[in-house]
Amino acid sequence: MDNRSGIYQIQSVKIPLSLVGIEDNTAEVPADFRMGNASPNPFNPQTTFTLDLPNSGNVQIFRFDSKGALVQTVFNGMKEAATHRFIIERAGLSSGVYFVQAIFGNQQLVQKIMLLK
Repeated sequence: MDNRSGIYQIQSVKIPLSLVGIEDNTAEVPADFRMGNASPNPFNPQTTFTLDLPNSGNVQIFRFDSKGALVQTVFNGMKEAATHRFIIERAGLSSGVYFVQAIFGNQQLVQKIMLLK
């Protein structure tokens, strides 16, 4: 308020909805089963990748060593249709090449990752 004139100045301010506890639930459902590139790759101590699921269902994610031996079950369970982020950690393994396999229904995807110490 200007003390001399008694006139109030009103300003409009844009407030992002996320700041007031409202989330945008309009995220698009992926059209295809797809695995995003692991990043960083090579990695140490961890790498992250995304998995697009076009519908809800059981997902299995495994890590194998370069000889094809199962090293870790990364995830085994139900996921909703969406893009999901997974983290793979070093977990006491030696440097080398590993493969991440994702299975969804009758589809499977494989990606090579490299651990450097």
